[in-house]
Amino acid sequence: MAITTETIAILAIASAIGFGSLVVLSEIYLSVGFGLLDGRLNGYDVEAVNRYLGLLSAENSQVYIGPFRALDTIVPPLLATTFAAIIWTLGKTLWRTEVVFPLIYVTADLRENALVGKILQATTLDT
Repeated sequence: MAITTETIAILAIASAIGFGSLVVLSEIYLSVGFGLLDGRLNGYDVEAVNRYLGLLSAENSQVYIGPFRALDTIVPPLLATTFAAIIWTLGKTLWRTEVVFPLIYVTADLRENALVGKILQATTLDT
């Protein structure tokens, strides 16, 4: 199946809008001087999540639990699909095996989101 230039353009635009929306939400509502959890390259633990959540106002916590998490569930698969489509379209047969990397990324990101969701659920149940 051939992927058209128009399809890739639509995927790229949708990915950029989705990612941009995540950045805007995180800068407006979730930047509390502690750094957004997803942006930590060295990882974090339950204590760091609790400390971060303690810095958020009730309104900001609702943004994090609601729209941000929903968007953070949609954007990674969209980004992975975009990158996979580009790799598949531009790559020769051997290079097409590189399509596995966007799949690894989306699996890791969605797994991280699920773990953060469990922490958030446990934290909100405790309060």
